[in-house]
Amino acid sequence: MFNECRWRGIAAIGYAPMEGTDLGQYPHGQPADLWSKLTPTQKSSLGHVAYDMRKGHLIFVKEGSRIVCKGTVRGPYQFNRRSGLLDGGWPHEVPVEWDESFRPVKTAISEAQIGP
Repeated sequence: MFNECRWRGIAAIGYAPMEGTDLGQYPHGQPADLWSKLTPTQKSSLGHVAYDMRKGHLIFVKEGSRIVCKGTVRGPYQFNRRSGLLDGGWPHEVPVEWDESFRPVKTAISEAQIGP
């Protein structure tokens, strides 16, 4: 999925309970019935994309124990119901300028060491 995000100049995220919900229409944590269906990690990740990321912020892409790319956020959250990514379940986006010169680096701690 990341290759398509890089090509389209976006970062995208999505979780089943929120696939059809434009978070730009709600304050953080609303609609509460849908947010309550997410895990704490999902709430954090989606909340950062929808409410915290601003133009100029840095974003990193991690695959396993490697950081594979870095980008700069170019604008605010966008809801894209027809994202076209995989099964269309990634409608929450921010525009990103990806650093094509970035070389992947191995992190000191893998997800397996951190745990669920």
